[in-house]
Amino acid sequence: MDKKKCEELVISYGELLESNCFTPETVAAVFADDAFAILPHAGEGKGIMELVGKHCEMMGPFTGATHNITNIVITPVGDNDVKATWHMEVVHQFRPEIAQNLPGDLFIVNDLVSADLAKQGDTWKISRLSMDTKFKYFISSARD
Repeated sequence: MDKKKCEELVISYGELLESNCFTPETVAAVFADDAFAILPHAGEGKGIMELVGKHCEMMGPFTGATHNITNIVITPVGDNDVKATWHMEVVHQFRPEIAQNLPGDLFIVNDLVSADLAKQGDTWKISRLSMDTKFKYFISSARD
């Protein structure tokens, strides 16, 4: 098990979320072909094409987001499988047409992410992922 490569995969997932560019190629870069995920506000998806759609649905209301990833824990399960957990402190900015109906244009969350990672050849991929939102709140970026 290569802990550094597993940690790099976790970071790559955060970069995918920040890119807000969910195509079969970008999603397949981090997820296994038959991966399963449970995503906040989007539900369950299995396989690359469903995960593309679920990620678009999850991130669709936002113009952008930053993902600060902390507390990465990698636990070997076998030679080619690990359990990974990490926290993501996320600042999302709502699209203006959505923000006008909310108490703030920024949505702050802390997600505890749990994932199974599997080695495929020389590459690690996410085979299962779930996010558990620990806290969330709205704030306004408007300055007085």
